[in-house]
Amino acid sequence: MKMSTNEASALQDYLYLTTLDGYCPDAFIGGRQAIPPDAHDLWQFAVDMIYRCLQCDFLVINENWTAAHNIEGALEFARLLAKHDPFDSDDFNESGALYWIEPELTASKKTKDLIARFQIDLASAACQPLIEHIEDSFEANGLAYGEILVPVGEGI
Repeated sequence: MKMSTNEASALQDYLYLTTLDGYCPDAFIGGRQAIPPDAHDLWQFAVDMIYRCLQCDFLVINENWTAAHNIEGALEFARLLAKHDPFDSDDFNESGALYWIEPELTASKKTKDLIARFQIDLASAACQPLIEHIEDSFEANGLAYGEILVPVGEGI
């Protein structure tokens, strides 16, 4: 497993939650909160992980929302998340909330099947076989974990 235990647990919990209902990307950073000391790293993790999960069919974004906002594909969506700092209240209130709060992400059938197969819930510790399966999928799609895919804060 390449992810740290904390990262694996966060991803696993988020994927589990999206099997229950749609969640906004903001959930990937822990929701609205005071600016944590590792805000930039958390932002980067969220953007790259959302992008990987969309590209590898672990998550699905509401197509009506993307069509209404003329967003074509996971990469364009990830670039918009990367452009808008979720911890900068001015940017967030001006336009960032459109991308961090409005869209709904849900688990794909593949994710629902994996969560059921490994019997995951919020009380579950990071499940190494599940995370390794996810990491293998990332790798097979050219989105290896540990690489920055969509740099945040570069005014894209």
